[in-house]
Amino acid sequence: MRTGARHCKCPVRVALARTKRQSAFTTNELFYFRQMAELLFPLFELHARTTAARRTTAVPVSGTPHAGFDERLSKQNVQLSRREYEICKLLLNGRTIPDAAAHLDVKLSTAESYVKRAFAKLSVRTRRELFDWALLAS
Repeated sequence: MRTGARHCKCPVRVALARTKRQSAFTTNELFYFRQMAELLFPLFELHARTTAARRTTAVPVSGTPHAGFDERLSKQNVQLSRREYEICKLLLNGRTIPDAAAHLDVKLSTAESYVKRAFAKLSVRTRRELFDWALLAS
């Protein structure tokens, strides 16, 4: 795995493909990718959606799921508690549940309860579905 920024302005670049001259991924590298997937997937998803939106339309796009999340909450009259709302916003910012729990200064089990209740109210089951729910206009 290589890191660095040769052609892009991003601080870190991770190669998820190998060239013919490089050896195949090791078991340890694959295990590491799997651990990082929970954090990286929502960020990749958000990047892909916002980049695709910028390429295909001239209409200004907010670039964050926050506006869509707040708008859709009010349109569908979904009533989240203050903590359920805060935890969803943190998840939409790319935070993990343990990180959000630390940020809100609550126990991990409490944060997990907020997530379960919020997801039930929003009829979503995963973080990916939460991103889709926030980004898709109904």
